Amino acid sequence: MQTERLESDVVSVSALANSLESDTANNPNNSLDSNLQLSLDTKSKEGLQATFELFNRMSDDLSDSYRALEGRVSALTDELDRVNLQREQEVRSKEQVTARLSNLLDLLPGGVVVLDRWGTVSQINPAGEELLTSGLEGRKWVDIIAEFFAPQKDDGHEISMKNGRRVSLSTRSLEEETGQIILLTDQTETRRLQEQLSRGQRLSALGRMVSALAHQIRTPLSAAILYAGHLSERDLTSEQTKRFSQKIVSRLNNLEQQVRDMLVFAKGDVT
Repeated sequence: MQTERLESDVVSVSALANSLESDTANNPNNSLDSNLQLSLDTKSKEGLQATFELFNRMSDDLSDSYRALEGRVSALTDELDRVNLQREQEVRSKEQVTARLSNLLDLLPGGVVVLDRWGTVSQINPAGEELLTSGLEGRKWVDIIAEFFAPQKDDGHEISMKNGRRVSLSTRSLEEETGQIILLTDQTETRRLQEQLSRGQRLSALGRMVSALAHQIRTPLSAAILYAGHLSERDLTSEQTKRFSQKIVSRLNNLEQQVRDMLVFAKGDVT
């Protein structure tokens, strides 16, 4: 509205000036009427004064608007700097956490395999590569299982691999993103130590059994020797000879059974 008013005043003053110039040109010999000249001067001064006042007001308004806009821009700039600083701190914090987790994965003694939502290997740590092989990123986990694992009937909670190792597997679902993390623990050495311990325990038990067996054998063996000595006597009746022979056979059968039990235990058939 102020701009339109300013333009209207300028047009009015210009039109009046053009009219006076036209009258002067058409009547060069006539002088201007003093009242008309006075009216023109007065109106021109009032129009110019009004124009200048309007211009000053508009200038003040523009200055105020500029200062307000400048203050708003400064506030937004400060807010943007604060947000950018906060975002940079968050990014650095996440990078630090990622680096720590990566170092932790590298130091873990067990294998760690990370799968994405499609069952594809996205990450594997050095221990996992040692158990399997390197360069597995991007491959399907089901294909890796078929290539490296050979389940056996006696696996139990462990799984046999084609290279002779035995590993235990455990899986966890990723919380923030779809996928899984697989933990592989090499149980080969543990199983070997368990077998050695079991064998040592059997040998120790076998030693105790042999010691006990020596005492157990001594009694029936002494009886068999005694009965055999009776058989050498000539005045034995046929009934006595038969009875001594049966007792000897019974004691020898007892000895045979004890020896058989010891052999079975020594072979590991009895734990």
